[in-house]
Amino acid sequence: MKRAFFCLATLALLFGGARQTKAGITVVDTNNPANWSLSTVNPIFDSSPWPGVTEAFIASTAGTYTLPALAGGAGPTSFPGAGPIAASSGISLFRTTFVLPAFSTITADVQALADNDPQIFVNGHELALYGTDLNGFGRTPFRLFDDTSGNVTNAFSGGSAFSSVTSPFSPSDWIPGGTNEIIVADRNLSGGDSGGFSFLATIDTEGGALVPEPGSLTLLGIAGIFFGGLAWRRRKLLRADS
Repeated sequence: MKRAFFCLATLALLFGGARQTKAGITVVDTNNPANWSLSTVNPIFDSSPWPGVTEAFIASTAGTYTLPALAGGAGPTSFPGAGPIAASSGISLFRTTFVLPAFSTITADVQALADNDPQIFVNGHELALYGTDLNGFGRTPFRLFDDTSGNVTNAFSGGSAFSSVTSPFSPSDWIPGGTNEIIVADRNLSGGDSGGFSFLATIDTEGGALVPEPGSLTLLGIAGIFFGGLAWRRRKLLRADS
């Protein structure tokens, strides 16, 4: 009986089909400022080039993102698919979170533009920085592509080049089946030099587990009922013979 059940279960998978699940597309952007928050920490760095802030500094700002992010900002920083969020003078730190499904592979197409300079962190890890000069706006958006192996292509698909990117940016830097965090640091000069930034990330995740199609599950359920009935009937006959 066990052998017969195994055979039927195998046939259910073969004829019902098994598939590799597609986790899907996740988009993170600045079109709704309510999805972002602003840190109360506002350091100053007026020299150029700007080396950016460190990962340790970003870790130290946890719990400070209590201010609302507001739409707008000086400088032409918006681009198709992403509206601007306003930034003050100094280094403004913005945070957003999003949930990724479980996945086996991940790619990310990331674009940003800022007045003056943007720096991007994913889950506390630096992904990209533009700090070469103070003119990080009014151009084609900075753009990169992070492939399934973590290799980062800077100036992707005709975009402007970040002055530095982290490559490889390992898939393990993203959190599968959980909450992920993006922090954008927008650097302006001190003394009332305000600005803004726009951001757009298209994240493509693929699942890796083979799961039965609904038809397979139905066949397996029928098999369980059928062989359960046979077992009950066999026990009943044995009791009658005894």
